Amino acid sequence: MVRPRRLLVSAAVMLTAGPVAIALAQTTTPESESERNDPQTFFSAALQADKRTSSPIKRLLASKAGFVDSRSGFVDVTGDGRSDAIVLVTLPGAAGTVALYLFSTDGGSKGPTTADLRAVFRSQQLYRATFRLRNGTLVVRTPVYAKGDEPHAPSKIEERDYVWSDSAVTMRRVARRTVTAPRGGADAPR
Repeated sequence: MVRPRRLLVSAAVMLTAGPVAIALAQTTTPESESERNDPQTFFSAALQADKRTSSPIKRLLASKAGFVDSRSGFVDVTGDGRSDAIVLVTLPGAAGTVALYLFSTDGGSKGPTTADLRAVFRSQQLYRATFRLRNGTLVVRTPVYAKGDEPHAPSKIEERDYVWSDSAVTMRRVARRTVTAPRGGADAPR
């Protein structure tokens, strides 16, 4: 089955992510070298420390019932020329991605540091969410089930479009629509 295009964290991405990725790797304080260079460990700790992360998400991460998904990755979402991090929190099994965060240095100092890196967008009540970037727009997709639908094959998909707002220093929702799910379910290519 072909999956929607996902952002992947890889060594190549980390090398091209610029100063933010390098600063992330240098300022974490986990116990082992492998954890020190692991974005999943860094973002899990950052989300648990963030006062605006919901209590259920903090509990999932602390108990390891949920995890920062390896499909999280770096891309410039805010349009400032610096890499931002899209961070997914996922549960194993049917629930899939249950939260999405955007970490950025946008609105911080001109020389990004981890002190400036912060969650600037949170979507913390999702179920089986997917996302894509389209022309600077973050599209978050969640299933809409009708009676008799299987978890992998909803009847409809809700799409919410978000764009970066410099004045609000966050993503703002600019559209919301419900579309018929592609044949083969929510994970089918579009």
